[in-house]
Formats: sequence, C-alpha cells, structure tokens
Amino acid sequence: MRAVFASRNGGKARELERLLPGWEVAVLDADAYPPETGETYYENALGKARFGREVGPADAWSIGEDSGIEVAGLDGGPGVHSARFAGGDEVGRLLAALEGIAGDGRRARYVSSSSC
Repeated sequence: MRAVFASRNGGKARELERLLPGWEVAVLDADAYPPETGETYYENALGKARFGREVGPADAWSIGEDSGIEVAGLDGGPGVHSARFAGGDEVGRLLAALEGIAGDGRRARYVSSSSC
C-alpha cells in the first residue's frame, strides 16, 4: 500500500511507516499547504488529508495529521494553535508563558489526531 503524508514532517512520516507494516509512506511534495483554521486537531488533520487527496497521486492514500501541546496552567493552550503560538522559538515562548505558574499548572500533554 502507498500513502502520502500531508505534512512537511519527514520524521512523522517515517514513524507512520513503522506503524503500518507493508505500507510506503512518503511526505506529500507540495510547495504550500492550506492554513490550519480548524477548531480541533481532527478538523485540521482532515483538511490536510483532503488537500493531499486533491494534489497527491491518485493511486495513494492521503493521511493528514495535526498535533499540539496542551498545558494545564494555560487553560489547555496553546493546543491547536501550537504551531502558530511559538513563532520559531517553541521552548522559549512556552517557558515565558508559564512564568509564575507552578506545580500542576505546568503539566502538559502532547495531543495528536489523524485522518485519511
């Protein structure tokens, strides 16, 4: 089976390939991707999968994924806005936002959703 992963993240494509024995998963070759405007990870993943279906090879599955970091002390943020939240300095921006927040407020989780 063949699939295109509608993402620029080659590492995630390799992880998917390891999770799907017998599948060949390649990063979608596209100059630009649609904006992530969904309210949920799933909506963003679905938008990427649909984009991959439109511009990718017709004989391959299209997989979209969206993920983010949710921090208790930031009311679950940055969440679906994680990619736009950091502005290139993911760790620095997150630590700055957590200044003055202690204990369980610093608890974070990584959330991911996919769609085909």
